[in-house]
Amino acid sequence: MHARFMLTATGFLSQPKMPDIPGIDSFAGKVVHTAKWDSDYDLHGKRAAIIGTGATGVQLIPEVAKIVDDLTVYQAHGHLGDAQV
Repeated sequence: MHARFMLTATGFLSQPKMPDIPGIDSFAGKVVHTAKWDSDYDLHGKRAAIIGTGATGVQLIPEVAKIVDDLTVYQAHGHLGDAQV
């Protein structure tokens, strides 16, 4: 078989991977992963934090910034996966 392009559709980006942050399981606020977005949750007027500035992050950040009162964005630095929080 010869092809000019190969598109993968294996779904690996649709499987949420929560960051390994101590205490995330006991965080009292709402935690939402973009792979399982809760469109019923109203972000208007809230304080929010987004972890990640990859492809999804750069699409999400400007839209969330329009509706929240305060937005903090965290991005990895150093080698991949060392998020500074």
